[in-house]
Amino acid sequence: MKFSLLAVAVAFVISAAPAPSSAGFLTDLDRAIKKNTKKKTTRRKSSTRKKKSSVPSAQRQENKQVQTALNFFDFPVGTADGSLGRKSQQTISNYQAYMGFNISGDLDALEKRFLLGSYERAVSEGISTTQLAAQLPDGNRGLLKHYAGETQVANGSANTQPAIKPSNGSGVEVFMGQPEASSIANYCNKVSLKTSTSGGFVNIDTMTDPKHALDEQFCLARIFAIAKSEELVLQVQGVTTAQMEAQCQRLVPAFSEQISAVSISSFDDVVRATGQQIVKSGAQPKQMAFSGSICLGIGYRTDNTELALASALILTSLGQQPYSELMGHHLANGFGTTQRYDLATQWYDNAVEAVKLGQPAVFAQGQAGRMDLIAAASKGMATSGSAGADAPSSAFALPSFD
Repeated sequence: MKFSLLAVAVAFVISAAPAPSSAGFLTDLDRAIKKNTKKKTTRRKSSTRKKKSSVPSAQRQENKQVQTALNFFDFPVGTADGSLGRKSQQTISNYQAYMGFNISGDLDALEKRFLLGSYERAVSEGISTTQLAAQLPDGNRGLLKHYAGETQVANGSANTQPAIKPSNGSGVEVFMGQPEASSIANYCNKVSLKTSTSGGFVNIDTMTDPKHALDEQFCLARIFAIAKSEELVLQVQGVTTAQMEAQCQRLVPAFSEQISAVSISSFDDVVRATGQQIVKSGAQPKQMAFSGSICLGIGYRTDNTELALASALILTSLGQQPYSELMGHHLANGFGTTQRYDLATQWYDNAVEAVKLGQPAVFAQGQAGRMDLIAAASKGMATSGSAGADAPSSAFALPSFD
């Protein structure tokens, strides 16, 4: 696998491309992002001296319960420390948006009571909760809407409709008309259930089913991608979640040919074509990588397989080779691609080789032997699948998150 030579070639082409005029490329939203980011970098450094918290102990304990509940329902806030800072407030806003509450970043009494009550119920019902979550398209998040439908909490009436996904540009929502198996979130819920009932994650010594071992690592990588995206989103001020999703959706028509090529072309050919498309866009590599990381998480969070593929292709083509693992997972399962074990192996091998040659791992960095497990599992898959049809691309403007 000649990943390093190809990555250098792509990077050279990108760096050698003349810088285009920003006229017609930067939208008002792009300029707002740049302006807000610039303001952020000029702020006066705050004192590093830690101040004693003024939050009463009882309130801090309740805050911890809120953070624990948010983490459980897949609204990650990180460590439950009882301090509802900026990240927690953003996560609360995401929770409010998902449930149809007024978005404020602060929980009112009803919203807090429902969140904590739902958490207590979920924990108390044990395995029944795990089984129910596995049946819901949104997994643990879906439990909230399921409970809300029973208690008539959300806006005073049942609100069990799934979150709206970004449009695919044709006026039809992305998830409409899709079979249940095409939902990565739903698939990962089933994988998680199997993992929990079989005693934990497979390792290279306990592996008996290579496909399940790869599925576990795919779903784990998806979680890490979403978490990193949400962390980067906090660095972008003055832009709503809906606006970011709309900007990221531009990647799908812009890279439609490259997405289709994943099902029929070699690793080298797809990466080369993706690099050429990036050059054509006129975007700076650093800017594109930042935006790609944000859009990757948004793609997985909203169950938009095409957006996730486009973002992963961009990151891989920009030299972040460990992300090529994701295309292997998509090809192994047929998410947004045809199911091609033979091509999946190329992408897996490239990711494994990249990490062995010194590139930093991008998923589950603390998991020992992870890449060895992926290498062994990918070799255990049988080759099958067929080529899919190409889809034409169109004129485009790419998202820009600095």
